[in-house]
Amino acid sequence: RHLVHTYLVGERGWILRGLEYHGMRRASSKALHEVGLVQHQAPRIRRALLEAKQSENGLALKEVVAYIAALEQLLLADFVGLLEMTYKLNDFDTSSKLSEDQLQSVLASFVILFRDGFRDKDNATVHILKRQKTMNNTETWDPISTFISDVFETVQDERGKLVANPFREGQYTFEDVWAIVQAISERYGRWQNAECDEMTGVLSAMDHRRSGRVSVRDFWNHQGGSKFNFVESLSYLREFGALDESFPKDPKVIISNYVTGPNNCIAMFRHYSFCCINSCGSLTTQ
Repeated sequence: RHLVHTYLVGERGWILRGLEYHGMRRASSKALHEVGLVQHQAPRIRRALLEAKQSENGLALKEVVAYIAALEQLLLADFVGLLEMTYKLNDFDTSSKLSEDQLQSVLASFVILFRDGFRDKDNATVHILKRQKTMNNTETWDPISTFISDVFETVQDERGKLVANPFREGQYTFEDVWAIVQAISERYGRWQNAECDEMTGVLSAMDHRRSGRVSVRDFWNHQGGSKFNFVESLSYLREFGALDESFPKDPKVIISNYVTGPNNCIAMFRHYSFCCINSCGSLTTQ
């Protein structure tokens, strides 16, 4: 369980439902064979895990690696459907090749859709308007656009065949686009964690005693000109273990638990979410 969680969080920034950080009190911690993804989509792995639990020998490391790889592919399968959905929203056929401009539209739509957890997936008009609005917000979109471009160039170099020619229409097959989208999906979690680190820095600057905690009063009254708005209520902070009430008259926000809490997760899918990575490791979460 710990190895699977550590790998998926550390490499992908993916939090598997049932393997959340212990600070996320709303979630019940489960054994790996009890996790929804394993129960519903990986019956063979579930059986093997149950057998290993009942055995004295447990699992060999190579078996653990194989199961992690299999789970990773199951998680990535979600994105195939999302990519097909993205084609449909842009009125493209998956059997057609895309031009450079069409590719950029699909990649932008894909990232916006998965950041929003599939919202507006059935309404092309609403989605296109939202995409336009999002891309017009340069503060938000410019870093994302740069990330997409960097991933595209990396995939282009790795595959050696996605050579765009601006003078020819129809460059990119669905397979080509999937290679780019898969790389985006695999790398987005670690990329977006830079913003989590920035948030940690903002909160740590308010931690004058270096206790890993910030007074709720300072938390709510933060006016540092940053892009972060700290507005969560006491009950909400308490619910997922981010509130220290050792001194009831002066409750404090536990920085590590707040940053890695569900409030800072994006793209919340059925079996997993993209969340902030606990740089200290899940065992050190309060």
